[in-house]
Amino acid sequence: MHDDDELRDELREKYTDEDGNYHPERLSSDLNAAKRFMFRLYLLISMAFILGGLAFTFIGTLQVCSIIKSKKVCTELVEGFVLDFKSERSDSSDPNSSLVYAPVFSYTYEGREYTYSGSSYSDKGKLNRGQDVHVYVDPDDPCNIYVPEYTVEKKNAILFIIIGLAVSGGAIGYCIYQSRKFNKGVDRLTDDDTA
Repeated sequence: MHDDDELRDELREKYTDEDGNYHPERLSSDLNAAKRFMFRLYLLISMAFILGGLAFTFIGTLQVCSIIKSKKVCTELVEGFVLDFKSERSDSSDPNSSLVYAPVFSYTYEGREYTYSGSSYSDKGKLNRGQDVHVYVDPDDPCNIYVPEYTVEKKNAILFIIIGLAVSGGAIGYCIYQSRKFNKGVDRLTDDDTA
């Protein structure tokens, strides 16, 4: 409390002219400029997180759009099966990290055999080697397929969007919170002087 009183006295002294006239309107103007500056500073500090979150959201949205497009153009139903699983370490730098898997599907379209490797890794989920699956094929590009049982791509896309929105929203919330905290501190010190 003593520090607040000292700071009030310093501000009053700084905004008093040579004739002893106190100018609270100049103090108020400078404080408003300081508040705007601090908000911009907090926004700038948060910008990397906001942009990173937006990048995650953008990637997730692209994946969702790609899945929707595949579902729309892949109209020919054929039977397929899970041929195998590709595996990777969940942390490539740690040899003891757990394995994650992406399925490899096999299907036949118009007498020709195709394989398709999933791009999203996770645990094996409900898919097993040799399991029959429905495969929807794009008649114009038989290498483009949609497998309803392969839900990991959808889940990962939605997870990307959620993480992106959470990171961006959290960074914006941090910026607003810190700015309001600064403003309250300034207002508390100058309530009597600027009224």
